Amino acid sequence: MNQEKKNAYENDPLFPPVPQGYYQRMESVLDALPTEKKSVRVPKKRGIILLAAALAALLAVGTAVAVSISTKEQLNEVVEQRIEQGDDERYQKARELAISRIDADGYPHVIPLEGSADLGDVTLKLVSIEVYGYEAELRYTLESDTVGFVPALSDPDFREDREIQKTVAAFDTLCAYGEDACGFVLNVEGTDYTAYHGDSVAASGMDHDGVCTVRFLEFPWKLENGTHLTFSGTLYRCDTEGTRLSEIGSFSIPFVYNYTAELREAEIDGMAREYMKYADQRDAAVHDTLSGLPENATRIDAVAGKTTYLDVSADEEGVLLGLEERFTEIGWIDYTYFCMDGYDVADEELASEIAPDQQSATKLLRLPYYADRQYIGDVVTIGCVRSINKLIPLEPEGWMNSDEYEDTVFVFRYNLLTGEVTLPKDDAERDAWFTPHTFPMDNGDQVYSFKGRYDVWDVEDVSDTQNGTTVRIGRVAFTPDGELCIVYRAENLACEVIAWETLPKAIAIDGVEVKAHRFLEEDGFRLADDRIAEILNTYDMSKTRWITDCWNMKLPKRRDMYDGPITIEIKDWDLYDLNKQGEREYVGTFSFTFTIPVDDASYRMMSAGSFTNLNEH
Repeated sequence: MNQEKKNAYENDPLFPPVPQGYYQRMESVLDALPTEKKSVRVPKKRGIILLAAALAALLAVGTAVAVSISTKEQLNEVVEQRIEQGDDERYQKARELAISRIDADGYPHVIPLEGSADLGDVTLKLVSIEVYGYEAELRYTLESDTVGFVPALSDPDFREDREIQKTVAAFDTLCAYGEDACGFVLNVEGTDYTAYHGDSVAASGMDHDGVCTVRFLEFPWKLENGTHLTFSGTLYRCDTEGTRLSEIGSFSIPFVYNYTAELREAEIDGMAREYMKYADQRDAAVHDTLSGLPENATRIDAVAGKTTYLDVSADEEGVLLGLEERFTEIGWIDYTYFCMDGYDVADEELASEIAPDQQSATKLLRLPYYADRQYIGDVVTIGCVRSINKLIPLEPEGWMNSDEYEDTVFVFRYNLLTGEVTLPKDDAERDAWFTPHTFPMDNGDQVYSFKGRYDVWDVEDVSDTQNGTTVRIGRVAFTPDGELCIVYRAENLACEVIAWETLPKAIAIDGVEVKAHRFLEEDGFRLADDRIAEILNTYDMSKTRWITDCWNMKLPKRRDMYDGPITIEIKDWDLYDLNKQGEREYVGTFSFTFTIPVDDASYRMMSAGSFTNLNEH
């Protein structure tokens, strides 16, 4: 390749002549390519495409150019590489992850126990112990042919429980073991720890398999192998009101905390196989998602603080942003929020991979459009705010926020039609394009907005009563990502959760119908037969209850794109209840029409956790 070669197609009109010096330039390019093995595999077909792109660039401009793949392609290659790995290699990598987690300081191992005590007609057997985060959970069983066990009877909530009443009716001798467990003690090499209990919380409970659980707080962070413990306490007979009558017996069971090599190996193998199962499902889902995304992306390669913004593209659902985030140290809380044309948008993570050095992660996010595409201009302004807050450690455990923040703002404009990216020429232009909005805190400080804050209107005098059941519209709230939430309260129902089963036949916003869903169920909800049976056995169906819930819907336009008040129509909500036989009974069909204003004085910011609390209304 040290001399010019004759072009075999020099007389063929379909092939242009080779430029002067082409082969020398190609040799320089090939010599400059890295020779070390890449961590990301490039399939043969894609490698040919990339080489063809390099040759095309050389022919076009006569200079060497950098060839890179998009974030989507990079992440897809890593996923494909894992999918093609053999079972042994996949298991070994999953095993390494399992070992690193299981051997971490303070990991909660479930230690099987042996040991029992006979207390007259009652046998108490140890099952296992688990230590985690300064807490210990000890599991045991209570066995008897003559004594009926219930968690508590002195509290009316327990006493009226249908399942407890079955036990009360079946046995002449009762033991409220959950109340007795208030006196249970777990001794760790001379130090006593008492069982935890609270208001309407029994100290011990029993699962469906008949295994009882008792918790001990302010416990050692971890126990070393060979630690000697003793579990002790007393069980009592009681009447149907929970009053103690006499002692059944006391117990004191010594045991040794011993995390054996066999137990460790079983934990590692079980966790590794769970990792493999989860990873296979995740990789298949991510591969399908990435396969449907655009092939081309516009490079950005801009560094802002601890984030490198790699590239950007778009599909029919939103803007696709590839980035690399370098991790912060332990003791910092870290989040990034995004805005499009000034609107908060909830980013959706499509794929991510942690770097081999565990110091950063490459991610591909979708920033969904804040409104229907027809209402958005061809050029959108994207604001990215990464906020890092240093935490203050508390004794003996926990963290609290400090006033020390690291906030980094990155802004760019993206043309949805051409794919062109424009960066601000200086900080002044950046601030003119996008300035992070703030809201005041109680202490007068200003902090950045974040997801989970809602614009809320209280709704007055919108209710209807049918067949003794009242439905009242309490609030309307707009979420940062452009959803509308309508909060209602339904009162005087025997089974309040039956309200989850149906949605209004239609909800219209200024005459435009939108699809509604419940917060967690996109396609509806229906009480299963076993759940209905549990309700009938547990609750007194002669009493009435209430429920506060909400309907969510994606708007055709955002709130502040409307001119004037918004009229909301809730059409034909069929509400049912359960009768004492577990049958659904029709209550009525509810419809509402009301108007809310949109001026700044009429709404307020409220956290996501409290906007459905109508007690504030």
